[in-house]
Amino acid sequence: MNLSHPGFSLKVDLLNPGEFFACCGIFELVHRLRPGAEAWFADDPDRLCVRVEQEDDIPTADLLRDQLARCRLDDLMTDQERSDLDALKRVPRRQLPVDLQKRRSELESQEREAPIFIGEPFRLRLDWWTETEENGGRALKTWAGRQSVREIAQSMQEAHGKAGCGDIGWFDYVCTTSREPFYFDARRMWTALDAGFSADTLGLAVETRPAVELLALVGLQRFRPRIRPTDDLIYCTWGVPCLPAVARAAACGAISLARRRVFRFSLYNRDRKGRYKGFSYAQEERSSM
Repeated sequence: MNLSHPGFSLKVDLLNPGEFFACCGIFELVHRLRPGAEAWFADDPDRLCVRVEQEDDIPTADLLRDQLARCRLDDLMTDQERSDLDALKRVPRRQLPVDLQKRRSELESQEREAPIFIGEPFRLRLDWWTETEENGGRALKTWAGRQSVREIAQSMQEAHGKAGCGDIGWFDYVCTTSREPFYFDARRMWTALDAGFSADTLGLAVETRPAVELLALVGLQRFRPRIRPTDDLIYCTWGVPCLPAVARAAACGAISLARRRVFRFSLYNRDRKGRYKGFSYAQEERSSM
């Protein structure tokens, strides 16, 4: 990277789509901390490079780590919806009239699926999983059932906040979490079917890379893979410094920048019914898209 500008770089496994989209999440959040930040991918070894125009006494990487650990993650239910749900939860479900049981179920589902707002200093709304299949949002959703996206995200945030400071090797930090992650990290290519049980249902601690999971959730808001008719998913790197608006177009292959590399991956089923999914490892495409 150009050492005449401040910034940082970190190692990335580009065959792991979770790490790629986590890099996109890092770029998105850094740009909100340091407007005008640029990023690109360097080869040999594979790294994400981030360049900023200026920074204060706190290095950008350390500032990002600190602010990501401290910021609020709130769902975007309205005050009235929250009040209604709290009131309905105070009454045993069987004692509620049928119409109110239905209303409670609707609000509980909304609580689990509601968009997330990442507070100061980022001020970013995350809602890509609520979009239609045509827009690609729901096609990337890996969780289901009674799992709450906000609770998973908060669990990943809490775990990430315990990582040591210093080197930017966030993707190397592994810890146990009380909730199952989103399964964006391709290292977790084992299924609930293989294990024979759901760790989340039983409240068991599971080993996770929280930075990969949380930052990929952020990255997928604006950086999307291209969906092929075969259901394969395509993402692309870019090898020149650029702003997020340009990088988002490059990531899905809408534009081609210098030293582009193209990767293909798919989602795998984590249970017999296909409700729970995960990101598989990618393969690098040797020919043009």
